[in-house]
Amino acid sequence: MAKSFSPSPIAGLVAFGIAVLLYSAWTAGAAHGSAANADVKENARRVSEAQARLRHDPSVLSSQFELGRAYYSAGQYPAARNHLAIYLKGCAPGPDSLRAAYIHARSLLASGLRLRATRSFKTLVQRRGITPDASHDLALLLREDKFGPEAVMAEMRALELHSVNEGYLREAGAQWKERRSFAQAIRVFEKLRKTGRAGVADYFELGYLYHRVQRFDSARRYYETALAEDNGHPEAHYNLAVLHQRDKEMDSAVFHLREVMRIRPSYEATYFELAQLFLGQHRNLEAEQVFLQYLEVAQDSSAIHEAKSIIEELQYERLLNKTAG
Repeated sequence: MAKSFSPSPIAGLVAFGIAVLLYSAWTAGAAHGSAANADVKENARRVSEAQARLRHDPSVLSSQFELGRAYYSAGQYPAARNHLAIYLKGCAPGPDSLRAAYIHARSLLASGLRLRATRSFKTLVQRRGITPDASHDLALLLREDKFGPEAVMAEMRALELHSVNEGYLREAGAQWKERRSFAQAIRVFEKLRKTGRAGVADYFELGYLYHRVQRFDSARRYYETALAEDNGHPEAHYNLAVLHQRDKEMDSAVFHLREVMRIRPSYEATYFELAQLFLGQHRNLEAEQVFLQYLEVAQDSSAIHEAKSIIEELQYERLLNKTAG
């Protein structure tokens, strides 16, 4: 059976590779620029005010916190780390100390001090009353550094503190999927669906996960849900084609494969999949036409050679049939 599309760079790759679908946000460009300028001015104002308070009375510890937080918002991470560290050395336990420790850990990470950041986050998540964002950030950091088991456990701790946060749910689902714990991933993405905030990518993930555990009816349902919201989703079309072929629904399989070719003409595997489908139905002329289309976009030299060989065989067979007729 043909392999199904997965959006993950780690699991479920098809034979010719896979590109993650990107969505354009050009319409938000102007508004984003205006908001960014306003943020810069606001951050500069906060830094200036915090500096003035600290100069007025250097003994007020809270001014160190405010200045460190203002520097962090302004992207001046070394200065943020310095003032937050001063505050943390002398402050009393409480919500502000937790917040300062969290911002300090993020400043370490933003400064490229990954090991120190990891240590800070690991210490931080053990403290009572800490924001679930700390566990979430730790999970992202550990995942990026290839500490998969620790990463997924950190993300699940975040969910214990905020069980319906869609960002935490997506990250936990993705991590369980990377670990090939598909049943766990399904449970997490189903929980996300029930929040009412699932999107096209989430429905596709559910389809893919159900596909992997061979619950094909559920897989089809979620692929179709994804396409109902975004009919230009090539992965969902491709995987639906795989399911239609499995169920001998060849016309539907052809439709979805042609949709993939229309939406993402550079995806070479689709051409072979469709051509092989036609060959299996003895629709040799249509298969030849698909291979010829493939040669217009092909990049893989060995696949190009294979396609040309098949075209030659089909043309030779057609010539023999014509001569015999």
